[in-house]
Amino acid sequence: MTRRTMAQLLGFAAVPLALVAATPTRTTTRPRAVVRELSTTNAHELRAEGTIEIHAPVETVWDTVIDFDARVDESWMIQSVTIYDEQHTGAHLHRGARWDLNILGVRVIYSTRYVGDRSQGTIRWMLDGTKENDIESGSGEYVISPVPGDPTSSRVVYTFAIASDQDVAGALRRRLTTKGVRRTLEQIRTRAEHGGQA
Repeated sequence: MTRRTMAQLLGFAAVPLALVAATPTRTTTRPRAVVRELSTTNAHELRAEGTIEIHAPVETVWDTVIDFDARVDESWMIQSVTIYDEQHTGAHLHRGARWDLNILGVRVIYSTRYVGDRSQGTIRWMLDGTKENDIESGSGEYVISPVPGDPTSSRVVYTFAIASDQDVAGALRRRLTTKGVRRTLEQIRTRAEHGGQA
C-alpha cells in the first residue's frame, strides 16, 4: 500500500478521528458541537478538540460511539469496516478494526486499536502499527460524562491528533479540524437521542 498525502486525502484522517464527512443532515436549531483546533508546533500535524452535549445517558452514548456499522451507514466515504479483534472484560473493551474508504476516488485502508473503559466513560484509539496502513499516524480519545445536574444527559469531549508527511494549509486544516469533527459529534448525538437512528 502507498501512504496517501494530506492533499490526496482532501480532509481524510481516520474515521475515529471524526474526519470522514458524512451525508449532509437537515439543519436543526440545536446547539452545534463546539470544535477548536489545538496548537501544535509541527506543520505536519493536526490536533483538535470537540465537545457536545447529548440528551441521553452515558451508557447509551458509549454504545453509540462504538457502533461502527452505523458509521458505515451514515458516511458516503466508508466502504466497510471489519472488526479483526474484540475482547470484553467487565467494563473494558479492546477492539481492532480495519477501515476501507473511498475518498474522491482514492482508496484508503488503515487499522485502528481501541481501548475502552465503560466505567470511566473513556474510549481511546490509535493507529495499529502492526498492520499496513495508508496513513502515517493518529490517536484520539472520547471522554463521556454526565452533564452536571442532569444525569440523563451526557457531555462528550473528543480530542485527536494526526500526523501527515505533508504541511497542512490553513483552509484544509480548518476543514479537517472543525467540519468533520462537528459533523461526527452531531451524528453521534442524533443516533444516541433517537435510539440508534440518524
